Formats: sequence, structure tokens, C-alpha cells
Amino acid sequence: MENNWKILSKETVFENEWRGVDKYVVDLSGGKTDDFFVTTTLDAAMVCAITKTNKVVIIQHYHFLYKKRMYELPAGFVENSDHRKTVEQELLEETGYAAEKFVHLGSSDVERWRVGRMHYYVALGAEKVSEQDLEDSEDIEVELVDIAEFRNMLKENKIENGPSIVGGYMALDYLDKL
Repeated sequence: MENNWKILSKETVFENEWRGVDKYVVDLSGGKTDDFFVTTTLDAAMVCAITKTNKVVIIQHYHFLYKKRMYELPAGFVENSDHRKTVEQELLEETGYAAEKFVHLGSSDVERWRVGRMHYYVALGAEKVSEQDLEDSEDIEVELVDIAEFRNMLKENKIENGPSIVGGYMALDYLDKL
């Protein structure tokens, strides 16, 4: 079913090198209008890394807004449109792990009010090759968990980050571990 909504105006409220916020005024038809705020970001890429001993490399990233550490998969913004290079780099920087093989599992929109795609990967044959190389804004602890425990973490909502949930289930499906 089509609708006849029309964008009446667009104003950039905020913008930096990583993200922006645009305000749209939309005619919803029948003389009704509404304001919509949309975040624009660079594309991002996320990786579920599996070690040579079949452990999942997962991180606990501190989130100051929630005042707690949250389980996530390593991820970062894509620069120069090379999402595979991004996951290799983020895995190494955030965890100190490198992998033998990276498989692109797919891509998706992250949410309705954010323009930018998330690219999902599984990395196979991961092993620790260095120490973490974190940015000042990153407070990350690395854990290794069995694949069965990782699956339970997803089922029991111990992983709360939406893209990490999607990426985790996509990796388990690829590995035939659902």
C-alpha cells in the first residue's frame, strides 16, 4: 500500500565526521505534518570471531550512558568503503586477535531512524597475535566463550546490543550451530 507523504523540509541539526542528525518536516497527508529526526552514520561492520579451539571472541564494552559493561561483538565504522578491512582491523585493535578467514554473512539497515548499513562477518581460525590497541574512548575487556555458551548468552538476553544479536545469530546459522 502506497502513501503520499511528502518531505516539506530537511535541516541538518548536527554533523561531524562520523554521524549527523537531520530534521525532516513531513506532510502526512490531509494537512497533518510531523517532525522526524534521523541519524545518519557511516556504514559499520561487525565480526563474530571463532578461535581455532572453537571459542567465540566476545567483548565487554563499557557504556557510560548505561553505567555498565555490555557484551558485544567487535565492530567499527567503515572507512573507504572496505568493510572487510574494517572487521580485520577492529578485531585486531579491540581484541588483539587475527583470523585466517573472513566470510561476509550479509548486511542490513540498523534501525528505522538511522541511515547507514551494518555489514556482518564471521572470522574463522582466530588467534591472539597482539595486545589490544584501544582508542581513548574505548574501555573493552575480551572474553572467550564456548559456542554453546554464546548461543545461551543470545537466548538469555545477556547480549543486549541489537547488531551483535543479529550478527551472532547469523554466525551461528553459518556454523550450523543454531
